[in-house]
Amino acid sequence: MFDGHQSALPAPVHLTFLGLTKRLVTGLFALLSTEQRKHVGLSLKDALARSHSATSTIYKEKTDAVVSVGISEWAATLTVVCFVFRLVLPSSQAAAGAPISPLLAALEVVDPYNALINALYFLPRADVDGEAACRSWHTADELLALADRFFTLVCAAFLRRDTASFGRNTDVPNLHRLRELLQAVIRRLLHVRHVQELLYESAHQPLKRAIMSGTGRDDASRALRRMLEGELASHIAL
Repeated sequence: MFDGHQSALPAPVHLTFLGLTKRLVTGLFALLSTEQRKHVGLSLKDALARSHSATSTIYKEKTDAVVSVGISEWAATLTVVCFVFRLVLPSSQAAAGAPISPLLAALEVVDPYNALINALYFLPRADVDGEAACRSWHTADELLALADRFFTLVCAAFLRRDTASFGRNTDVPNLHRLRELLQAVIRRLLHVRHVQELLYESAHQPLKRAIMSGTGRDDASRALRRMLEGELASHIAL
């Protein structure tokens, strides 16, 4: 895992938000009709604008595509997306024993993902959140149980024929990297918030620039050797 998916540990927010959240939202839009996409797109834009998000446009009607935004915008999107998409569900879905529509089956995947992300990133502090919040903090076993529920519902949704478009957008390598991240981080570090951007990532930037803009071959070679030495040191540290 450390050799194959090195970026998952130093930067888990890139995986959970820029990677999977965008894929999940794209998969939800794929299950909607053209008119439903317009309705959901406007509702989502209004919800993000009211949350004072820097970028409120997630779905562009002209290109019929989900656009790329920053991590904070995707975090805000994940917070409201289940409420917004439920606006276009038929009222018959609320009846007991009614067949589950493809969109509802997909939303049942996003709901536990939202709960998992909330649990992973919530790090209570006694001076801010109080003693009760600190005592009710999720244990490692509870976090892994939330992850198991999410992956169980993912498998159930992928087995349905009418959610094939949702599966094509979601069944990507990042989905499998999430399980690897959880197994590696939760069992060893207990919480994903303990994993932060490593200092050597910023230290690499001037070395990379030296490789690309160096005036002499020796300068570029020396910068490349230093960067590779840093990579080796980071592997040993991890």
